[in-house]
Amino acid sequence: MTQFLSGLFFMTSSLTCVCQQHKLDSTINIDGAKKLLYAKDFNILGISSSGDSIQNLIFKSSQGYLDNFDKGIVNGLLYLSDLKPGNVTVSVFKKADTGLVLKNYKTYKVIVRPLTADEKKIAQLKIKPVLSIAGYPSGQIPFDIAKMATSVSLNKPYRLRKAQVYFGSIHTSDLIATSLRSGIFDDLFLQYWKHIGPGAIVIFDNIEITDPNANVYKLNSVNFVIVE
Repeated sequence: MTQFLSGLFFMTSSLTCVCQQHKLDSTINIDGAKKLLYAKDFNILGISSSGDSIQNLIFKSSQGYLDNFDKGIVNGLLYLSDLKPGNVTVSVFKKADTGLVLKNYKTYKVIVRPLTADEKKIAQLKIKPVLSIAGYPSGQIPFDIAKMATSVSLNKPYRLRKAQVYFGSIHTSDLIATSLRSGIFDDLFLQYWKHIGPGAIVIFDNIEITDPNANVYKLNSVNFVIVE
């Protein structure tokens, strides 16, 4: 299953990272997740603070693309994508009259890992399967669009056979598990889906799909974050 740490998920694909925390301020933490990161999608870092309000902090990355930051008062999420093998350092700064003051930073060693057997099987397909919701193939979905969704889609000729689905939030470590047996949201699934809002996390895991010849393929986890 997708890896978890402190209630925050990391998506595991073609990168592995070995992390080292450099603490300048023990009240601010940058959390990784069992040293695993994605190569082709965004990675999620958890930020927590028992001192300064996170809303008053600035975050920077030494490589890749540091995407939208969901800010709470004492915790939040950073989205980091487009990483290359080597090292990446995520730094936390606080604004001061004299400029930016470094509060903490964390360094990751990023290396490419071999494809799994399921990933090799997918790589051989002429048409690569893509799971999406309302046209969004993982990542952030605007709430106004997500709330209208009634199904999960796959590009032709694939169909969803089954998937385990987890509902969570950037504000809590609690997760609710349910499942889908087709691409259409059934009544039970809709009971959970109708309660999503900005900050919700939806994780599709243990995904199995079929082609017209009844061949079964397993996909990596697909993760969505609901945003304003």
